[in-house]
Amino acid sequence: MKSRYLRAISALLASSVVLIFASCGTQPTFAPLPAGNPGNPIDFTPDTALVTRSDLSYSTIQSAVAKPRVTQNLSFGVTGTLTEIHVGMLDFVRQGEVLAELDPTDHLELIERGEINIQLLELRKQQRELDALSSNYTLEDAREAYNAARRGGNRDTINRRQLALQRAELSYEMSKLNDIIFEKDYVREHKAYDMLVSNLEKTSLVAPTDGYILFDASLAIGDIAEPKTAVFTFVSTSDMLLHITSRDAVHFQGQDNVNVMIGDESYRAYSYSPVRGDAVWATNIPLTQAFLAFRYAPKNIQADSTVSVRILIDRTNVLAVPRRSIRTFAGETSVDLLDGEYITNVPVELGIASGNLVEVISGLSEGDIVIVG
Repeated sequence: MKSRYLRAISALLASSVVLIFASCGTQPTFAPLPAGNPGNPIDFTPDTALVTRSDLSYSTIQSAVAKPRVTQNLSFGVTGTLTEIHVGMLDFVRQGEVLAELDPTDHLELIERGEINIQLLELRKQQRELDALSSNYTLEDAREAYNAARRGGNRDTINRRQLALQRAELSYEMSKLNDIIFEKDYVREHKAYDMLVSNLEKTSLVAPTDGYILFDASLAIGDIAEPKTAVFTFVSTSDMLLHITSRDAVHFQGQDNVNVMIGDESYRAYSYSPVRGDAVWATNIPLTQAFLAFRYAPKNIQADSTVSVRILIDRTNVLAVPRRSIRTFAGETSVDLLDGEYITNVPVELGIASGNLVEVISGLSEGDIVIVG
């Protein structure tokens, strides 16, 4: 009985301490009970709350550095003399925008020759069709003459008509073989001509997507550009990341949809894994690295530039507990879980905080009862 009174008195003293700190606007930090081990049976009625599901919103203003995730080298598809450069380092470009041009003179001449070859092929094709028709008529005439000679019974006439028929059949077969060869040449010449036209298009270097020119052209006007010679180093807007290093970065989760405000403009983005990197310690403040990737990046963010961004995170139907239920001791975060007549300290992993609620990522289940205060 005496020990019960002592526990009651201790509970009253603890409540008094909480009231004193609350009146000063400060929340005390208590050393929790050992995690996973039940404490003594409670003999007072504490303030409690259910672990429920809620919709939470979190907002933070961060300084971020724009970093390219991957880059690509842009080069011409054909060899030619560089005549025009339309963009420079850190320029924002739209998909399909012309970046540089080659002298098209040589390609235009080749196209003109290709057009002449195509016209000649069309004439030869018409001639082949006429020759095939003539060869067919000749074969039919030779066959009729041979049959007529056989009916007449004259041996010399039969032999002559048979020889003429064999020549007609041989000529017809050779014509068919030549038609096959011609058809292959015809198809090959048309493909060559289409390639010449395509090569003319390749004398203009265009942006594959929206993005940024990271470095100036490696060639100058008048230089010969080769297909494998990089003219620009380019990063797509979809590969531009915002690199954030702060305490708040720990709130970002992989593939988390976020809204990024830069000035008065709003952009959709998502957290890019790895979200939680190794902590960077500076003045005893743990910092975590996070990356945000744009879905449609703005054109006013350049690589390696630093921007101030307001980040809004909305999460729906997540587990949440009151802020006052969170305990912090020696860098560990936990809650006191009420289990029947016992209080058990349970470590938890937290997410974003919104108003009086804090997201619980792991450690608790819906319907659990936690101590508040």
